[in-house]
Amino acid sequence: MHEPLEDRNAFFAWLAGEMFLEVNGIHVDSRPEEALALVMSAGHKNASVQEIAAQLRGWTITS
Repeated sequence: MHEPLEDRNAFFAWLAGEMFLEVNGIHVDSRPEEALALVMSAGHKNASVQEIAAQLRGWTITS
């Protein structure tokens, strides 16, 4: 059985963001639980844009 999208918004948000970065030549290497924690923190407004950006930079692999 498939879960409705509403039940998976955090996962969907992460994949959309990660794919946006990939298309623009930026590879993000994070563990799934770390990515989920970042998305949840951003969704609950517990993280500022600067904090989110810093975390993403920390996971970025340049080619």
